[in-house]
Amino acid sequence: MLTSTALLVVMLGFLGGLTYVFGWLFLVKYYVGPYVVFVIWLDLVTFLHHTEADIPWYRGEDWYFLKGALSTIDRDYGFINAIHHDIGTHVAHHIFSICRTTISRRQQRRSNPS
Repeated sequence: MLTSTALLVVMLGFLGGLTYVFGWLFLVKYYVGPYVVFVIWLDLVTFLHHTEADIPWYRGEDWYFLKGALSTIDRDYGFINAIHHDIGTHVAHHIFSICRTTISRRQQRRSNPS
């Protein structure tokens, strides 16, 4: 708790210093704008992994961990898979949250040369 609070204060001081030196427009252009784009992108990907017309939503007594974990979907993002660390194994990520479920393309090629 102390470390995160200290680092938050350092970051706010850094952003405040940037704003003081370069102005608000600089902060919005180089920090706020990219941050908002990142958050929207992350929310969209999370929404897509957890929403599909054929997959039901469970609430209350009808929901338990495994049922919720199996109610996600693996999606192929095509040419932007690398941006998402090839997370085509999203369902496995929910079931085995401790295990690393994504393997880089380079590692796949090394282990399976064809």
